[in-house]
Amino acid sequence: MNLLFEVPYWYGVFARGATVGRGFSTGAARIFPLFYLQLAFTFLVDLSLHPIYHRYYTSPTYARLYWIAQFATMVTAAWGVLFEVIRHGFARGRAKTFGRVALSILTIVVIVCGVLWSSRPGIYADTTRNTVLERDFRCFEAFLIMSLLAARSYFRVQLSKQLKALLLGLGVYVGFSLLFLAGTSYAPKSIGDRFPFFQSSSYLVCVTIWLFGLWSKPSRTSKFAQNFPQNGTRKPELALQPKQTVSS
Repeated sequence: MNLLFEVPYWYGVFARGATVGRGFSTGAARIFPLFYLQLAFTFLVDLSLHPIYHRYYTSPTYARLYWIAQFATMVTAAWGVLFEVIRHGFARGRAKTFGRVALSILTIVVIVCGVLWSSRPGIYADTTRNTVLERDFRCFEAFLIMSLLAARSYFRVQLSKQLKALLLGLGVYVGFSLLFLAGTSYAPKSIGDRFPFFQSSSYLVCVTIWLFGLWSKPSRTSKFAQNFPQNGTRKPELALQPKQTVSS
């Protein structure tokens, strides 16, 4: 494995490890447990599989382990981020029903996608089938992210800094992934073979956004994002922000 692979690889491991460590030290892991669980999972997977990647980089073993780890992290990352955004951002008032429906759809799609992948032996050796499956899943992620943004505007939801960072990071990664997956399918092979590297690089941008967006200590540990105005005249309370108190 060359330096072009090693540097981004270890930066991704470092960024995720730093984000998880900071989350536990500030208490953010108690607020967004599923997000930090999936991030810790991907951190441990990449950290433990690096010796195998390094040794079997040019063998079929690498392809098998890479696709298993890649799909597992893809599913858990999408589920962890979107679940936390929906659970905190769309948990009260008029947005509550939308949040429940979105969570149900997300759960069903993740289960179906996992079953389809696990029920196809040898799919890791078929790059085309992997690309198609990932493309379909990424399209659903993009649709759900756009739906959340539309619902945020419709219900006048004011997301906290942490929730914005979660959604922005995932949105960047999903958007670039779709772009590179399309390039892999239609671009000449000499160019398309380079797209997986750029897709991995976009994930580094994603985890960097999470690292800086979640670095500050949350002010509150409530299970909801904000209070929704019923009459449409009062601004909603920002998620995870301290209430104003009057001192004597």
